[in-house]
Amino acid sequence: MAHVDIFATAAGAPLPSDRVMDGVDLVKLARGEAQGHPHGAIFWRSGPYRSILADDWKLQVMDRPAKTWLFDMKADPTEQHDLAAARPEKIAELSAILFAHERQMVLPIWPSLIEAPIPVDHPLGVPPQTGGEYVTWAN
Repeated sequence: MAHVDIFATAAGAPLPSDRVMDGVDLVKLARGEAQGHPHGAIFWRSGPYRSILADDWKLQVMDRPAKTWLFDMKADPTEQHDLAAARPEKIAELSAILFAHERQMVLPIWPSLIEAPIPVDHPLGVPPQTGGEYVTWAN
């Protein structure tokens, strides 16, 4: 489940049919009337940072600076072992899905006011160390 499901689940009205909708209605799952995974994949996008979670794999792609991470979430749920260098075929597979999805999306209607580095796996109250992992988060 993802935040995009809130509108589809809580709207109580037909969803627009003139555009691709990411969210799905989760009412039957919540009531126990259906089972399974509501999404084949879940996507995130914020400015130069994009991510996909599909089939127990998570791919993260960042443009500024150029960086790619790949994690096997079933074997490594806390994302400690980046497999990007070892699994280029999985990166190609997930990238194709991610960028096909992105081509369906409308562009943001307003630009980000700021892009900031957000340290990965680092407490916000502690100054980041030079050379630590980060993502560029647009807001």
